Amino acid sequence: MTTPVTAGLLRLSIRRRVPALAAALPGGGVGAHSDSGATSSAARNFTLTHSPKAVKSVNHPATRTTVRPISTSPRVTQLTQSRLLTTLKQHRIPQLISSDTGTYKMSSSAPTNVLHLRAETKPLEHRSALTPSTTKALIEAGYTVNVERDEQRIFDDEEFEAVGAKLVPTGSWIDAPKEHIIVGLKELEEKDFVLKHTHVQFAHCFKGQHGWEKVLSRYSRGGGTLLDLEFLEKNGRRVAAFGYWAGFAGAALAIENWSHQLNHPGQPFPSVESYPNEDAVVTNVKKSFATGKERAGREPRVIVIGALGRCGKGAVDMCVKAGIPESNILKWDMAETAPGGPFKEVVESDIFINCIYLSSKIAPFVTIDTLKNPERKLSVICDVSADSTNPLTPVPVYDITTTFKDPTVAVKGVEPPVSVISIDHLPSLLPREASDTFSNDLLPFLLTLKDWRSDPVWAGAEKLYKEKVATLPAEYAS
Repeated sequence: MTTPVTAGLLRLSIRRRVPALAAALPGGGVGAHSDSGATSSAARNFTLTHSPKAVKSVNHPATRTTVRPISTSPRVTQLTQSRLLTTLKQHRIPQLISSDTGTYKMSSSAPTNVLHLRAETKPLEHRSALTPSTTKALIEAGYTVNVERDEQRIFDDEEFEAVGAKLVPTGSWIDAPKEHIIVGLKELEEKDFVLKHTHVQFAHCFKGQHGWEKVLSRYSRGGGTLLDLEFLEKNGRRVAAFGYWAGFAGAALAIENWSHQLNHPGQPFPSVESYPNEDAVVTNVKKSFATGKERAGREPRVIVIGALGRCGKGAVDMCVKAGIPESNILKWDMAETAPGGPFKEVVESDIFINCIYLSSKIAPFVTIDTLKNPERKLSVICDVSADSTNPLTPVPVYDITTTFKDPTVAVKGVEPPVSVISIDHLPSLLPREASDTFSNDLLPFLLTLKDWRSDPVWAGAEKLYKEKVATLPAEYAS
């Protein structure tokens, strides 16, 4: 919300701090405004539109102030406007100032209560960062929530409309006012236009992934900001993550793939689709597991690395619900991997599920050489982390991300075959449960977005963004 006040009031509020700025305003210096509240006629020809804190803290970087002429009076001259802009720049109130036909914007980071939920463009991405229930909570807290129509989102558009959200056209975020915060989930489509908004999403460009420079530079060149959900942390722990459902879904597909290899040797694992709920996926996987067990004459051995985290717990739970005895599940974490790989226990298992969160270089868990071991049993790898192009990956046996349409990729040069599942949005296999869990965990921080720089969690995300921008190669930095 904005409040119009005269330039004289602006001058009164700052004359003790920045006398030169007061002097630059129409009507002259400090003496042009009396304590009685009178203003000169020239001063009345200006309107100050400001955030609630602007008058009290006009030199605070979190404010956004616009001074523009509302009259064609000859007293409001181009010289006066030029003096004002020059003074604003000299005193850095704040540092980001632009002039456009006589309008001076003092910051692009005004507190805003408008959130814009964009439609996802990644194929078969059915999850949503906001759900109808969290949208309702945001609206009750005073936010305006614009929701783009999205045919592939697990929640119907009407569910959002019913709780008070405004439905807007798909893709309309591009032309939304700059101060609106754009909320999404997965990375944006690869385009050339720059990004002017503050974006809340997973962008997959902070860990040296292929093409990270082009992705990240779109934000910096457009004056936007990326608040990456993957790195939203409090006390060193992510505030919201899809980890549990990623592990759960990854294990489900790994078990089905193991059974498929036994029952349909030489045939690629077919495409998969999202399930309506957890019961449906468990029922299907149990049926598939039973046919594989019958064909093999035994249960598979599964090794889960990262078993103590949310992702690993989801993978273990799925294995147990499918019918795999816990004695057949190796639950490894940092203690077991501390000596450094590769590990023979991986190739001695039928299924390997990698659930670690990769943050630094570690020894590989498995390599092409270890897969050539004649005693190998391993035939399925599910890399839930899906760091296929990350040079630090501990699973350096493949280099592409797979999809729901083509869920697996064969490891080259290895017989008998080993297939890898590396879908980077596995929780979309169970989009409703995954969205509900994630959005509910994120809600306490969504509620602070209207003044996000005052929240250490969001401020930390911005700090990381700026650090990553500083590493951009010169050709991407401008």
